Amino acid sequence: MRKLRKTGMYRSDAHKRRLLHSKPNTRKANRVIGKHVFGNLYGINPRLLSNKTFLERTVRNAVKIAGMHLIEMKSWAISEKAERLGGGVSVIALLTESHIALHAWKVHSYATVDVYTCGDESNPQAAFNHIRKVLKPKRYQMFYADRSDQYLFRVKK
Repeated sequence: MRKLRKTGMYRSDAHKRRLLHSKPNTRKANRVIGKHVFGNLYGINPRLLSNKTFLERTVRNAVKIAGMHLIEMKSWAISEKAERLGGGVSVIALLTESHIALHAWKVHSYATVDVYTCGDESNPQAAFNHIRKVLKPKRYQMFYADRSDQYLFRVKK
């Protein structure tokens, strides 16, 4: 059996089977929890969507509100001439827990938000809600996907 770096989990199928049939409290230390909140924001003030500094600050605050830890943030302003979709701003925050991505299209008054985290401590919905409240869309869609370890939820046969 080879021990995986940093996680303490083992790669063998026998180990996975033991986790499946163990009591829930003994599995807790070995589980991976993935929470993915993503959505679309419509009818946003176009001036906000072309302000790279404002969008960076919004994502940085969302990281703090959701109890996540920022490793690095990158952003790009894309001119309308360079981008056939109408220009905008993209902000990507690399987190200890995973990432936040915000893509904004000024011409369409539209943005997409993607918040993916691992672990029990972070709150991706709080990050999404903060971004939504700051951008004040006329309407929005929010989706949630459970991205947890498949071995957590198998039924014992």
